[in-house]
Amino acid sequence: TAAAPRPTPVALTIVDASASATSVAFVDDDLDVAELGGDVAWTAPVSSDVVSYYAYLASNTYGASRSLIGSAVPFGTNTVRLAADAPLNLYGYVLVYTKSSLAQQSAPASVTFVDTEASVSNLVFVDKDLDAGQIGGDATWTEPADLTRVRGYQIFWAEDSAGSVKLLVNSYPSGTVSHSVAANTAKTTKAFVLVYTLSALATQSTPLAFPILDRHSFVTNLAFPDTDLDAQQLGGVITWTAPLDV
Repeated sequence: TAAAPRPTPVALTIVDASASATSVAFVDDDLDVAELGGDVAWTAPVSSDVVSYYAYLASNTYGASRSLIGSAVPFGTNTVRLAADAPLNLYGYVLVYTKSSLAQQSAPASVTFVDTEASVSNLVFVDKDLDAGQIGGDATWTEPADLTRVRGYQIFWAEDSAGSVKLLVNSYPSGTVSHSVAANTAKTTKAFVLVYTLSALATQSTPLAFPILDRHSFVTNLAFPDTDLDAQQLGGVITWTAPLDV
C-alpha cells in the first residue's frame, strides 16, 4: 500500500527576550559604621515586557543571602530607598532584578558599594562656669576626614552616652567645629554632650559623647580684720585661701 503523505510542519522562530536594568548605583548615606541607607537607582531596559523591579542587598552578584530593599516598584520608577540603619551584615552588593508578567529574571544587574562612616572625633567640653550646678564653655570637636556625605551636626544633652532622654540643643552646617554654652546654664540632668553627624538621608544613630563635669571653685577662709581704728572707717588686709582647682 502507498505510504500516507507526511504533514508539513509549522515552524516558529524563538526570540530569547533579555531585559535587564543597567547603570545600577548606590551610595551609602547612613553615616554609622556597619549600617546602610540611601537610594538605589538604575536605568530602565528598552523593553515593553518589564512590569516591575526588585532590588536586594546580597553578599555576592548571584544573590546569596539576599534581602529585599523596600518592595517591588513598577516599571517607570527607577529608584527605591533603603531606609537608614539597615545592618551591613555580610552584604557587599546591590542587585536589581526585572520582572515580567511571567517571572522574575534570574541574572540581575549589580553594583558593589562601600559602607560610609563619618563621625566627629576629639569631642571635648570643659566647664568654665565656676558655680556649682551651673555650666558654661565651649564644646569642640574635629570633623570627619571625608565630608562628602556630611551635611551638618546636631548637638544634644543626654543622661548617658547612648543618648537616653536626650534634648536637642542646636544644629550646625558642615564646617562647624564648636558649640558655645552660655554661662549660668543649669546643669540639671545634663550628664553628657552628644554630637551626631547628619547626611541628606538621616542623622546617625550612634553619636560621639563626652561627659559633662560641673567644675565649681571658690575661695575659703575669707578674712578681713579692720585695722583702721577710726569710727566709720575701714582699713586692713583681706585674705583668703585659694581654691585647689584654679
